[in-house]
Amino acid sequence: MADDKLQDGIAFVSTYPPRQCGIGTFTRSLSSACSEHLNDRLRSMVVALDDPEEDYDYPDIVKHELDQRARVDYVEAAEFINFSNVRAVSLQHEFGIFGGDDGSYVLDMLRELRCPVITTLHTVLDEPTAGQREVMDELIVLSQRLVVMSHKGVKFLTDIYDAPQEKIDFIPHGVEQLPLVEPDLYKGQFDMDGREVILTFGLLSPGKGIEHMLQALPPVVEQYPNLCYI
Repeated sequence: MADDKLQDGIAFVSTYPPRQCGIGTFTRSLSSACSEHLNDRLRSMVVALDDPEEDYDYPDIVKHELDQRARVDYVEAAEFINFSNVRAVSLQHEFGIFGGDDGSYVLDMLRELRCPVITTLHTVLDEPTAGQREVMDELIVLSQRLVVMSHKGVKFLTDIYDAPQEKIDFIPHGVEQLPLVEPDLYKGQFDMDGREVILTFGLLSPGKGIEHMLQALPPVVEQYPNLCYI
C-alpha cells in the first residue's frame, strides 16, 4: 500500500475505461491531460465506480474500486482517499452513476473527505425532482468548486440552485485532438459513398433534444438529397 500512497496527488472519482461510459472516457482524457500539463508534479489516481456484474481489467491508474450500489463502499472509498494524502478530489457527477435515491450515496463519501472537492457537473437539471434538488443542494455545499461545461449550466446553478457565483467555473467540454483524414476513406465502410453524413455521439436519452434535430431535417434533406444521418 505504501507504494500506492500519493503525495500531493489528485484523485478522480468516476467511472473509468474499460467500462463503457462517456464520463469514464472524459475522465481518462482529463486525468491524462492533468498529468501531462503538470509534468507529473501531481500524480493522478482513479477511484472507479464499478458495476459488480462486470469484470473490468482496469489500468494501473485505478487504485481503488467501489461498488456503485453498495453504500458502505462510499465511506470506505473516502477512507482510502484520506489515507492516500491527495491534495484534491475531482468528482465527476451524473445522477445515474451513483447508488441510492437520485445518486445520494456519493454524499456519504463527500462528508468524510478531508481534502477539497472539485465537482464537474455533467448534468444540471432545470426542473429537478425534490430528491434531485436535495442531493444537488448538499453537493454544492460539500464542493469547493463547481465545474460546468455550458453557460446555461452556470445560469441554472445560480438561478435555480442558488449556488455561489464564486464557486462556479465554466470550462468547455473540449474534444481530443485527432488527425484530420479524408472522410471518404470511412464512408465506404458503411456503404455511404457519395453521401453527406450527419453524426452525433454519446448515449441517447430523454432530454438531449435529438428529436428536435430530427424534426428539423426534412427541409435540409430537400436541399441535400444525398444526406444521411447516423
